[in-house]
Amino acid sequence: TVQKPAEAKVETKPVEKDQVVLEGQIERLETLLLRLGVQHDLKYGRREQLILEGIASEDYKEFEEAQKLLGEMLGFQAGNEESDASPDPWWIADDFCIVFEDHSDAKETSTLGANKARQAASHVKWMEANAEQTQLSASPYILPVLVTPVKTAETGAFPQLKDVALWPLAEYQAWAKNVVAVIRELRRGLGGEPDLAWRAQAQSKFSQLGYDAPTLVSQRLV
Repeated sequence: TVQKPAEAKVETKPVEKDQVVLEGQIERLETLLLRLGVQHDLKYGRREQLILEGIASEDYKEFEEAQKLLGEMLGFQAGNEESDASPDPWWIADDFCIVFEDHSDAKETSTLGANKARQAASHVKWMEANAEQTQLSASPYILPVLVTPVKTAETGAFPQLKDVALWPLAEYQAWAKNVVAVIRELRRGLGGEPDLAWRAQAQSKFSQLGYDAPTLVSQRLV
């Protein structure tokens, strides 16, 4: 009798958590680009203009709006709210949350006060308290980030900054301009409908440049 060959066992490697986060970012980016339109530049160009002009603006409202739109361009679920003790924009991707305190209207020669530092540090609790509204996951990793041009701080500010990441304003602005340029280039390769090959290319680019949420968080912790 001829024995039927045994079926080959295929070991499936579980998808890494970080990869799942990145895939979610790229899917949201693709959805946004398709909604803005890839055949004509009007809507997309306006969105890009708002980001670039807002990030360079000394008007804090324009800066915050640009920061929110930039988060969406990076495939985050981005939000902002003007209410008592609320943070500036937040970016969420799966279990990762970056929540900002912007000091963009400060002068480079200014000194960071304890109140501003305390504001930044308090945003973790605000996000946790408003988890349903902000669509925060059940077990999030929340990183508060202070974007500021100042280089010195009052003594009372240092204890508050212990768990807050600092992102120098000029570095942030240069980084944001690079992000916009990369997204513009990726958009050129996207047709008028969802495209798995395009997603793979975009994931590779995001991974290479550290635009995925896990890498962004780890970079800011350094």
